[in-house]
Amino acid sequence: MATIKKMKMKKTIFIITILLSVNLYAQNIKYKSGLYLTFEELIKNHPSSNINVELEKRTTHQIKMYGGNDYKLNPIEKSAKKKYLKKEVCAYSDGENIFLNLYKYDIQSGYVKILSNKSALIFKAGLPSKPKDYGIDTANLSSMFGAIGGAFNGVKLAMLRFPYVLNKSSQNVILVTSENLHEVINSDKELLLKYESESNEKNIDLIIQYLIDWNENKL
Repeated sequence: MATIKKMKMKKTIFIITILLSVNLYAQNIKYKSGLYLTFEELIKNHPSSNINVELEKRTTHQIKMYGGNDYKLNPIEKSAKKKYLKKEVCAYSDGENIFLNLYKYDIQSGYVKILSNKSALIFKAGLPSKPKDYGIDTANLSSMFGAIGGAFNGVKLAMLRFPYVLNKSSQNVILVTSENLHEVINSDKELLLKYESESNEKNIDLIIQYLIDWNENKL
């Protein structure tokens, strides 16, 4: 009898250990500070460059004038060139947050702050340089995102920020709208039902929050 109890205890401890390890794996990653030169380095949480850089939050005026996303990296050391930081670096971490370079994804230039990094990377960014490549017809933006209406001139488009999901495995990026959010979060039926009951389901901030909740809920 004592032997059976010991076996059951060991089995219980083993199951608890597995559950804890799965839970720890599923947590948001705290990325090490530094420059990640490739996406593989980002996935492994192993920055290969510690060049000193300065993260700059771009002003509204700068974005209106020149377009692009909300952040940029400026070199502090002479060995680092602006062009290199703009086009070649995959991501940067200050030790607390991770900032992804969207240049290679053709979602304008500059870096964006990752809002959730659990199973996927969730972020908001400007309109893609080639919207149709992301399944977006700019003429239908209002129907996809609700009250962002009015005439879309260059300045207004430059300031708009849209929800994105980047799959860590495939590296595919989806611009998420009220029309395709159902497909993205379909694995979480409870969350999907909650979203479908929302009265302002086309609101951009609401879509982003549901993406974060979906990502945080995944094992």
